[in-house]
Amino acid sequence: MLSLKHFYRAPDKVRQVEFHPVLPWVVSATKSDYITVWDYEKQQLILELQLGVVGEEELSGDAELARVHAKDSAVTVNSSLPPHTTSRTPTGKVRDVRFLDADVAAAQLTANHLMASGTGAPQPTSAPLTGLRGQRLLLVVGEVRVLLVDLVSRAVRELPRALLEGRAPTCVAFLLMGGQSGGDRDTHVLSSPVLALGCNDGVVRLVALSTLRPVGRCVSAHKSSVVALAVTGVRGMPHESLVAGYAGGSVSAWEPLSKALPVGGAPSGMGVADISPKADADKVHDKEVVGVVAAAVAEDPESAPSRLIMTCGVDSRLYGLDPLTLKEGVKVKLDPKAAPTCCAYAPRGFMASGAHCVLVGTQAGIIMAVHPPSGSVKLAAHLASLVPAGAKKAPKIYGLAVHPGQPQLVAAACNTGTALLRLDALPPLPVAPLPLRSPAQALPIGAGGGGSGVTFLLALGQSVQCVSAAVVDTAQLEAAAAAPPPSPPKPRDNTHDLLDLLDDALPPTRTPPPAPSASALARKRPTIVQVLGCMKVAQGKPTVRSVLAASADGSYASAVWPAARSYAIFRQGAASWEEIASGSGVSVAWHASAPMFAVVVDGGVPAPLPAAPLDKKDKKEKEKKDKKKDKKKGGEDATPSVSTPITPPGVQVWEVAGARAQLRHRLPASVAEGGAKVYAGPLLGVGLTKTMASAASLAGVGGASDAAGGAPPCALQLVDWVGGGKVGPELPEPVVMAWEPGGRCVALAYASQVLICAVRPHFTPIAVLPIAGAQCMEWALRQLYILTPAHIHLAIMSLPQDPAAQGAQPAGISAMGMDMLGGLAGPAPTSVATAPGTHVLMVKLAALGAPPAGSGGSSGFGSGGNGGQGTDAVVAAVTGASALLPPPVPRPPGPLVLLGPRDGSLWVVNAHGQPAALPLTNHAGLRALCMAANGDAVGAARLAAAEVAPHHHDTLAALLCGLDGMRGAQAALAGLPGLSLAAEARVRLVLRQWPQAMEAVEALLAGFKARPAPSQFTYPVASVAFGSTAHDTARPAGGALDLAYFGGSGSAVGRAHPDDLDWSQPLRGAATSGAVQAAAVAAAGAPAGPSAAPAPGAVELGLALLEALVPTGQHDVCRHLIHLLMRAAHSMDVHQATRLAAAMSETGMRQDLPTLAAALPAQGAAGPATGTLAALLSGHAALAGDALRASPGLHDAQAHAHHQNPAGARAQWSQSLAASAQALAGPGTWAEGLPHFVPAGKA
Repeated sequence: MLSLKHFYRAPDKVRQVEFHPVLPWVVSATKSDYITVWDYEKQQLILELQLGVVGEEELSGDAELARVHAKDSAVTVNSSLPPHTTSRTPTGKVRDVRFLDADVAAAQLTANHLMASGTGAPQPTSAPLTGLRGQRLLLVVGEVRVLLVDLVSRAVRELPRALLEGRAPTCVAFLLMGGQSGGDRDTHVLSSPVLALGCNDGVVRLVALSTLRPVGRCVSAHKSSVVALAVTGVRGMPHESLVAGYAGGSVSAWEPLSKALPVGGAPSGMGVADISPKADADKVHDKEVVGVVAAAVAEDPESAPSRLIMTCGVDSRLYGLDPLTLKEGVKVKLDPKAAPTCCAYAPRGFMASGAHCVLVGTQAGIIMAVHPPSGSVKLAAHLASLVPAGAKKAPKIYGLAVHPGQPQLVAAACNTGTALLRLDALPPLPVAPLPLRSPAQALPIGAGGGGSGVTFLLALGQSVQCVSAAVVDTAQLEAAAAAPPPSPPKPRDNTHDLLDLLDDALPPTRTPPPAPSASALARKRPTIVQVLGCMKVAQGKPTVRSVLAASADGSYASAVWPAARSYAIFRQGAASWEEIASGSGVSVAWHASAPMFAVVVDGGVPAPLPAAPLDKKDKKEKEKKDKKKDKKKGGEDATPSVSTPITPPGVQVWEVAGARAQLRHRLPASVAEGGAKVYAGPLLGVGLTKTMASAASLAGVGGASDAAGGAPPCALQLVDWVGGGKVGPELPEPVVMAWEPGGRCVALAYASQVLICAVRPHFTPIAVLPIAGAQCMEWALRQLYILTPAHIHLAIMSLPQDPAAQGAQPAGISAMGMDMLGGLAGPAPTSVATAPGTHVLMVKLAALGAPPAGSGGSSGFGSGGNGGQGTDAVVAAVTGASALLPPPVPRPPGPLVLLGPRDGSLWVVNAHGQPAALPLTNHAGLRALCMAANGDAVGAARLAAAEVAPHHHDTLAALLCGLDGMRGAQAALAGLPGLSLAAEARVRLVLRQWPQAMEAVEALLAGFKARPAPSQFTYPVASVAFGSTAHDTARPAGGALDLAYFGGSGSAVGRAHPDDLDWSQPLRGAATSGAVQAAAVAAAGAPAGPSAAPAPGAVELGLALLEALVPTGQHDVCRHLIHLLMRAAHSMDVHQATRLAAAMSETGMRQDLPTLAAALPAQGAAGPATGTLAALLSGHAALAGDALRASPGLHDAQAHAHHQNPAGARAQWSQSLAASAQALAGPGTWAEGLPHFVPAGKA
């Protein structure tokens, strides 16, 4: 059923409505020619026009634009858009409105290609359509003229009726395919669309968009008005078919851009040719045709689906016509009391499995869903209870539109406004992937072709199939098939192609670009998906929707038909599948590692299986058999019936071994009472029909039972597979649940967010991803692929260290706090939030529509310990990572199922049952991140050094260091040639490679922002204390990465440096040489370098290095570093100054603390606070008291009390500070690291 999402009132009846395929826009036109473009996500008006039927001397009424906020306070006008230019020419009655841009073209090309050719042929793109670049057009078809309004620039172009031979246009469609390939064009996509304008004289006139000049006429024997147009693909041909429906009930089809046409004889001297129809059907309907759509009626994973041209008429008939011959294939009788007014195609599932995908709107305000193969009709929505009534107190529907990329969204043009409807629940497609053959198959190291591919289960109609597919390079197919020699061209006297007319209409061509190189052509060579095999798993099963799943090793599979309350278990053999068990059930789930499955039994007998669709002959035979049965009523009715045993309701756990399935146990009623669904994993999830005990605080979570997110969610209980006992408390039931392969964490998808929780040693949320509407999730090691209606996201994360062994049963789940559960019901998150120690990188892999130029693929980075936003360096790096991460590729439209990564591609299955592969290996940055997520930090570093631009090495190093749980990434990345001084200092500091870190920090504090020359990159203290470190000159020529030298082999210890210290012994007890002290004294008076100001971030890096060196006992090096930091004291904040003062106290520089206090700025908190601390640490009690009286502070008071240490003084300090105890610094703050800090509550 469809529910109401939004309703937009209109001053009159709404006649036309249309979705934009990518942007959240919907356009509508009323009977009084009032046109609006709405943003249904922001509730914002984009465009408002008042056109209409006017006299020759009158003007169109779009001069005064009504302000929508005066009518509806919930809607605002986008004031940033430029004003619309008032038109001075009448438009006439508005007959049609359509969007046209690169996104619209991409959606049409993709839909027609998948329906006509499938994934076994290279898919055309909208890139060759250069005439649409930089434009978002709105076409308004009026009886007097056609307007082309650019919604970006607000420029308006006009197509007057005079260019259409004085005929009034009634509808419009777009032709995009048919261009000549060869030469510098390797595609059949046109460079500019052709407008197909149906007119009131029965002729469809073709107009080039670039020049608005006619180029052809599609004629037929029908003279009534053209009321509907549809463009479909032609199987095996590089052009499109144009289908027209007439007011007289006839239907015609042309292929206008397919063949040569005779010149001359064009009417009215227009110089264009007439095109005869390829097929014609006279009087298909007794009355006017109200809609023409192309629909797939029998999906096939190995080729394109069987399709029909569906036509709907006022005579309450719905016909399915063959796309080539227009012969009748299907006929559906609709309710004659509700006259149809429009129809639309919504590919929301497999029509072969009973999905009702054709929507029909009626004057009674009813939307019907039709299944053409069987003739079944269901009620989809009744607007009487959803939208406000009109003047006659009865809503009527005049137009329907289905979102091209999200078929769960439907717009209905009503007599009182526009209703935006949404499908209550979009069931997942009956597809399930078989598990990986090995973990290495998920690595993104494939070349985009070859490999073992993917294997998945698919339920179509009455069969369950096992399909195998792989990515194949077109070069392999070209080499396998020997092409015949081309035939000589035929002479063409007085003839030319219709495309020549298009070329004549286009502006003069520019100088052709230079021919691409052979390597460029090799990189651009397309790949296709080829189905390698399709094996029958089962036959004769119910045609209703099914849910498929596979065991952990892929040896077993399950299929459950909830509507039929039945399930079956299949076992994979050497050459075939066999059914080993079946029974009554509504949900099945498999164990994550053991051959066990759980089934939910609802307590009834299996429902009768729905019959398969029958053709005319089968229907007649069935009627005869039914009549014979009616005559035999006596004895058969008296025969006692055998009662079918009823299975008690509950959740059963079965174990399979070989070809046998044995019941292991039933979950106790106290655990599984009200169980309606089970979830697979190392712990069995049981979805209960009851709501949670804390339902009041969780309203709006939006779980599996509440897609809209308004009612309290149902409960999810985790259960031990073996013992059957509860594990942890009840959780809100998610929409999707996916376990990480190692069983360390689980992803729970809710309406507005995705929650990642660790389960070892306790159930703890570790990340919240701001992804709404997740439909499917697939794990691959530390990578989580998330599918939404408009995008495909990739979350690369560092998981907490697993204390348990791999494959062990997860530890018990502790009680989950209500604060975390309450957070689910709060506002939707806007950024990634993570727990300390967890890092998450979000990458947008795919999005609906054409990718914008220069857009980056990263959408955010979260790391623990900093509010979920990571360090400043990482955030700044990702902000400029538009070229490091790839832009999103076009997402296949409609419902999808994720199969997961295989051999360098992300596999999905679309609504036609066709597998598709999205490349993951085309971008070096993404490959490096995926390799690091899979634990190959050394390989990621090699790839980055070889293929990633040096100016992106800083960004990549920051991301990889955050994602790597150990030091592998840092050690491998330490020698990247593009690392900046700051990045190298961070990496060397993590690796505890003090010589290299000291040199980098010294250069930063000296003012160097880039790596200085080798001769300048040696400083006195580092040179004497650590030896001469010339690793710049040691790097191999050409910038190659020497992993053995930089510790990439796994060692975190830097190269030994000659000096007079034994670095293998604890440095605190090592003697410091006099040479080092002398060098430090000399360096104290050395010039500061090229700039007096340190490089950005140098102070923080210097303090971090200082705090790391103090425990090692290298006090002479620390003192030199302190002198350098004191030169930058004027730029320090209170925390940095306090840390420096504490380090000075630790290294015997208390006598220099007054110098630090004097160097700090007088304004702000750093100066007074550090001055007080300096007085305290120096040991002068009188000076400390004066400082405290001059600048009292809580931290200073605590430090003074702890320093004096008399019991009475500490008690007095505690009493005096009790009034402001809320301001005391608690444990875990920066002050805890100070030697004299006393945590709050311990004073």
